[in-house]
Amino acid sequence: MSAESPRAALDFFRGEWTIRGLESTYTESCDWLPGHGFVVCHAEDRSETQPSFSMSVFGYSETGEQYTYHGFAGPGTQRTLRGNVHDGIWRFHGQSERGPYWRRWQVTITPTAEGFHFREEVSDRSGPWKSAVEFAYVRKANSGS
Repeated sequence: MSAESPRAALDFFRGEWTIRGLESTYTESCDWLPGHGFVVCHAEDRSETQPSFSMSVFGYSETGEQYTYHGFAGPGTQRTLRGNVHDGIWRFHGQSERGPYWRRWQVTITPTAEGFHFREEVSDRSGPWKSAVEFAYVRKANSGS
């Protein structure tokens, strides 16, 4: 895989992560799937009484010339977002299927000295965008990436 290839940019997500303020309860581990086609992340959040688990898969579509994000959570929820990276800032967007609870998402991932700032905004039924969550992801000590 060429260092200039768009897929190589996904290397940014590799490593061991936590969220500032949740260091003792949240961990996420991301690494290349063999063949370097996708970066797969496994997350565990023990901040609630019942632990939650999720998996994320980052990829690049040569056909669509865009990055892809597929997220899967323990209770059976899933979503797909598509996006790009420009000047180091990742932007993803997507929407659920239309219906009574139709929702759009936009996610911005901005690199920082310690990791990245994650911001997610939502819009219900084409309404105004509202901030849903913001986190400071930080690399765990001895992450090796």
